[in-house]
Amino acid sequence: MGERTLDIASHGVNLKNSANTRELARVSVDFFRRAGFERMSYHHFPPGGAIDQYYAVVINTYGFPDAWVAEYIKRRYHNNDPIIRLAGELQHAFLWSECKNLGKLSPAEEHYLDRLAHSEIGDGYAVPVDGPHGRRAYIGLGFGDQPTITDPGFVAQLQAASYLGHCRYCELLEAQLPQHQKLSPREVQALGLMSQGMSNAEIAAEMNVSANTAGTLVQRIFQKLDVHDRVSAVMRGTSVGLIPWDMVSSRKLNYSI
Repeated sequence: MGERTLDIASHGVNLKNSANTRELARVSVDFFRRAGFERMSYHHFPPGGAIDQYYAVVINTYGFPDAWVAEYIKRRYHNNDPIIRLAGELQHAFLWSECKNLGKLSPAEEHYLDRLAHSEIGDGYAVPVDGPHGRRAYIGLGFGDQPTITDPGFVAQLQAASYLGHCRYCELLEAQLPQHQKLSPREVQALGLMSQGMSNAEIAAEMNVSANTAGTLVQRIFQKLDVHDRVSAVMRGTSVGLIPWDMVSSRKLNYSI
């Protein structure tokens, strides 16, 4: 098939105008249906330290047969679905049928792909996207009975549309999550130094304050972020945008108070 052009600009406006996640799902489904997809799913992976970190959310599966969805849930296929794992490891969209060529699979993953191939679900794309504050997701787009489109330009447009939709979802989600108390500029500075693996004594020296003052700053950070240790504080601070991801040191974080 020839190159297909999608109206990404108009889609971005429609996403931005979505007032809630239900409207966002409708706008996304309509867009991808026009792009030639019959099946869609959205898998959101909250970052460590986020308030919702213990939930890997699947939002608004659309177009998949009810029997397949029931089997997927009953047999806990999410534990053996290599598409989910690969979407977390790769930065580019890939066809479901390419999974066996993208890395070594476990026997359970091989079994899942064989079951998927015999389910008459058809082929589709997994589109990994990175969102704000470390929130990752992958969008599943199934062709169903429609012909598979492999044009690189088309795939790039899918990636762009998926990124826009995921970012808007994150905006709507974070507005609904409980908000932490705001940190003072000095507390933000101390948290940033903490993310570099600094102890209280090192933070005190860097900020030119006493060790007692540094300890007080750390305790206030714990209280405001609703955490109980330094690692959790750094992870929570990163997940809400107080610390850039590339600022966190590869040094082992200091657990000491």
